[in-house]
Amino acid sequence: MLDQALRLYRRYLVRHRTLRLAGPRDLSDGTQPPLARLDALTLEAGSVTALLQASNGRVGLAVDGRERVAQGGDGSVALTLPHGTGPIQLWAETAERRAELCLRPVSAWRLAASAAWLTPGFATAAARTIPDVMRWFRHKDVASRMAVRDRLGLGPLELGAALPADLAEALNAGATNGVARHGGASIVVPIYGGGDLLAECLDRVLNHTTPPFRLILVDDASPPPGVKETLIRIADRAPDGATVRILTNPDNLGFVGTANRGIAEARIDAPGDPVVLLNSDALVPDGWLDRLLAPLDDDVASVTPMSNDAELVSVPTICAPSTLNPGEGDEIDAIVADLPPDWGHVPAPTGVGFCMALSPRFLDAIGSFDPAFGRGYGEEVDWCQKAIQRGGRHLCLPNLFVEHRGGASFGSETKRAAIAANGEIIRGRYPRFDQDVQDFIATDPLIGPRLIHGLAFAATRAGGQDVPIYIAHDMGGGAEADMLRRIEADVARLGSAIVLRLGGVIPWQIELWTESGLARGTTSDWEAVEVLLRRLPNRKVIYNCAVGAEAADRLPDRLLSLEAKVEVLVHDYFVVSPSYTLLDSDDVFRGVPDNGHSDPAHEWRGRGGQTMSLAKWRETWGRLLGTAERIEVFSESSRAIVSAAYPALAEKIALRPHALLETPDVVRPPNAGPLVIGVLGNINAQKGGRQIASLARYLKPRGGRVVVLGRVDPALRMPRALKIHGTYDRSEIAQLARRYGINCWFIPSIWPETFSFTTHECLATGRPVMCFDLGAQADAVNRGGGATIALTDGQFSAAEIEATAKRLIERAE
Repeated sequence: MLDQALRLYRRYLVRHRTLRLAGPRDLSDGTQPPLARLDALTLEAGSVTALLQASNGRVGLAVDGRERVAQGGDGSVALTLPHGTGPIQLWAETAERRAELCLRPVSAWRLAASAAWLTPGFATAAARTIPDVMRWFRHKDVASRMAVRDRLGLGPLELGAALPADLAEALNAGATNGVARHGGASIVVPIYGGGDLLAECLDRVLNHTTPPFRLILVDDASPPPGVKETLIRIADRAPDGATVRILTNPDNLGFVGTANRGIAEARIDAPGDPVVLLNSDALVPDGWLDRLLAPLDDDVASVTPMSNDAELVSVPTICAPSTLNPGEGDEIDAIVADLPPDWGHVPAPTGVGFCMALSPRFLDAIGSFDPAFGRGYGEEVDWCQKAIQRGGRHLCLPNLFVEHRGGASFGSETKRAAIAANGEIIRGRYPRFDQDVQDFIATDPLIGPRLIHGLAFAATRAGGQDVPIYIAHDMGGGAEADMLRRIEADVARLGSAIVLRLGGVIPWQIELWTESGLARGTTSDWEAVEVLLRRLPNRKVIYNCAVGAEAADRLPDRLLSLEAKVEVLVHDYFVVSPSYTLLDSDDVFRGVPDNGHSDPAHEWRGRGGQTMSLAKWRETWGRLLGTAERIEVFSESSRAIVSAAYPALAEKIALRPHALLETPDVVRPPNAGPLVIGVLGNINAQKGGRQIASLARYLKPRGGRVVVLGRVDPALRMPRALKIHGTYDRSEIAQLARRYGINCWFIPSIWPETFSFTTHECLATGRPVMCFDLGAQADAVNRGGGATIALTDGQFSAAEIEATAKRLIERAE
């Protein structure tokens, strides 16, 4: 028990230790200019990361014989490798020059100091895990094990921001109380060029805005042709109750001066009305102004709608622009317009000036934008920060979506050029602003509205096709890798994919994957999950894996309640038994258990003490499988097992073996040397941890050894004779096999795997492969010319493995 706690403690230190190893410095060969610049070198979560800048050539990072290389270019390049014990080497090179930088390993005293700093946090977190630890030892409950992992912060995936507690209530209520009509507003549009996009922007304002309003168009000395004619045409079309005023700057003033002229004109005409600042590349939807102005109140200084390109209010992904096809912006807005108008008004550190309503009260107190910001960028941040100092709030508006064709008005190059200078002004005036923005991004209080808009985007982009909803755990492995590959194809084909992630401390995580990035939110409320996913008119549930789900006994019926098409992927045997590896309580596979099987491993136990027999389990999960259009398996062994458990569904089962995620290079036989048996992949009890420990002890006095390329579960006690490499990349398999002199592979899994990527990767190296005689791993090894080892009631012969390995090696040579 103490040994296991120490292993967890060491993993905790590796995961949570964060050290800055080097600050900014040049990589130079002694001539100017430097070949590259190192912005930062950090140690975090067990990995060394170098942020480098190089305009051309290549940059590289090397640690303990591993290397990462990237091509230089605009912006920073991030190179990451697992932390080692040797020096850290950085280099940059072009065809003519090369520069190197070698840094000493992290000193022992720095590691010890960081451990002392982290120890109290580990002790506190470990104390909270005691009930889950006791449950794991009593029942081997995977959900409890995952809870221990998550409480210690050792999970493989990041958790999303918490969804609002009233999300389900808000979505069920809808826009029941409507939106009050505005009493008048001035809409200021700064203009510089624009062409067809300008015409579309202004036509939309006229067609989609209910009078009364004043439209103030300020032309910043636009070059001909066309702008003047467009503005005159718009002025001639002004509806009753609306006025259009055209102002022309004699000289180009830039955005700040142009916006200020329009705001000043609006304040002269109607000083008591709000002013809406609208970019000429923003495309407003029908009924937009009433919704935008509705939240303005005594302490509300500005209101900004959601958009596809608007920094903190961007959807589907925060601070990531996305491009919309014609008409998609209107479709998204039509879907989100039914949200309650008084719900989800999240305060932000700043509004976003592409479409921002400004309060007359705060315009009176602050005035317009500060001319110190020149031609633009940062001026609305400055104004918003001044408003916050006066007690004002800046609200993000969930029930309005305005498309933004970002950068069209004044050019993205111009914006980037102004960031550095004006950013310094903001940092000097408001030292906390950058941290406030980072805190907003980290906690994302807009995640509920962001996901609602993101699902509207997904439904719109799919164009009537089914949007996939993958049901997945958060334990990584081959099932995760295969799912990510499928998601990549879905995003390319449909524009999006959704993952409903189960298990751990928080039962549900919704992930929306799009080309612009990933948005994710967490909740303990199934109703919130259900009401969100039901907003997709066409949906398909793809069961990938639910091992570790807290309420697994209710999951099939909950998934059926989504009234979606269903597909089942058999990456493990959770649909067959709560023992997803089909092992009995003594960790022995004795075939497919029948419904009357009495071993407690095949009885589901909830964290609240409830139980479910194997027969009831199969009845429950059988309802989901029976609804499925397709049950996909990846090996003949899996097809036989699932068919034995659900004989009535045998016709639905389709065999489709995986393609390898990455094919390793062929490994040439090592020179004559000792027997080195390689074990590929992360190892736990069901992956054969105890078996390889026994094998390592057996081989050591005989001159052989076992090397694990991967991590080993800290709950297992392993002998010193066993070499554990740790985390690896698939591209490194052949290199590591050569490095350790591996001349034979052994797949030690003691359960019938459903496919086993590691088995196929080992076979691809060309080195001999052995495994126990069960499951998909045996199917593959027998086809690949390897050898299988008998495993009878969990017992095996280490001598047989040694003899078999030597025979295979001799045959291969």
